[in-house]
Amino acid sequence: MGIDIRLPNITAQTEKGQLEQIRSYLYQFAESLKYSLDVIELNTNNAVIQAKAASGSASTPTPEQAVQQFNNLKNLIISSADIINAYSEEITYKLSGEFVAQSDFGTFKEETVKQVEENSKNLTAYYKKVEEIDGVQKNTQAYIRSGYITLENGEEVCGVEIGQLSNGDIEDNEYSGLVRFLPSKTVFYDEYKNQMAVLSNRELIIGGIVCSGDVYIKNFVLSVHEVHGFSIKPTGRVI
Repeated sequence: MGIDIRLPNITAQTEKGQLEQIRSYLYQFAESLKYSLDVIELNTNNAVIQAKAASGSASTPTPEQAVQQFNNLKNLIISSADIINAYSEEITYKLSGEFVAQSDFGTFKEETVKQVEENSKNLTAYYKKVEEIDGVQKNTQAYIRSGYITLENGEEVCGVEIGQLSNGDIEDNEYSGLVRFLPSKTVFYDEYKNQMAVLSNRELIIGGIVCSGDVYIKNFVLSVHEVHGFSIKPTGRVI
């Protein structure tokens, strides 16, 4: 919308006539300005209503949706940037050890390697051990990562991750166990990276429990008897 602002046309010869023309001009200018501002406000309100309807902002997003929206916005900013500057220093070093024992029973060899990768976000230490008894080898490898850990949804959270690999090759990502210690929760994974147990918000979510002794719940105890099954009785104390 174009706004036409014209200067006052003063044609009167007397001072009184000129003042009357200026007064008339100011009234007309005020009315035009008010009309223009009303139109701008109406168009702005309509745009806000249309934006809310298109984005569905009436409903509060879940934490997962909020993280996904943030990642999408970050990717949009990065993809639309004219210049992107990135710098990250990385340090890698290796430590190795060897142990050999020979006797009448055979030969035992053990080789260990520790590789440390450090950057501005996290520090990862890989541990590899190769054991050989008379030509039969067994490889195991694990790692400990501390700092920012990337979760499955792309969110980066500061914590500690400990993983054990089944075939001793970190590149294959064949886990035999994984645990993550995060500020808000602790999560245990199986070899397929499925969640097996979650400890969060004073709650433990787990698929099964194996207990070889008594179970205490508040001021009660659950005891298992070989002959009489199990019993629940108060302990006489308040926890």
